[in-house]
Amino acid sequence: MALHKGGFLRVPVNARLAEAEVAHVLADASVRVLFVDAEHADAATAYYAARGMTYDALAALDAGRPVRTEAFMCKLFVAESAFRIADEAVQIHGKAGMVRGSEVEWLFRRLRMFRVLTGSSEIQKNGIGLLASGA
Repeated sequence: MALHKGGFLRVPVNARLAEAEVAHVLADASVRVLFVDAEHADAATAYYAARGMTYDALAALDAGRPVRTEAFMCKLFVAESAFRIADEAVQIHGKAGMVRGSEVEWLFRRLRMFRVLTGSSEIQKNGIGLLASGA
């Protein structure tokens, strides 16, 4: 599931990069462009970290090691990062990001659904805490 969400993580990053091109053309102030660029840097970094965590857990699984803690961590980090990026994409797109049927709006709703249906962040944190404490 975390790898599947990693794919979803890349889509809002791409949507935000497309919006940045428009922002560079339409921006009246360099502050707006710098804000969007910083947001894209955060999104790209989160994507890279999520992908690395997921591949590391998959390599451990392939090697026959237990990955329960890593699975909880990947699910938590990927779900939280993807939703944060989608939320920021809605913010950057403004009203267009809330229009029903737009790519950003669809992703936002879809990622919110994943956070609920695959276990809340609190459940993932409880799992990490229990396994890390040896309980």
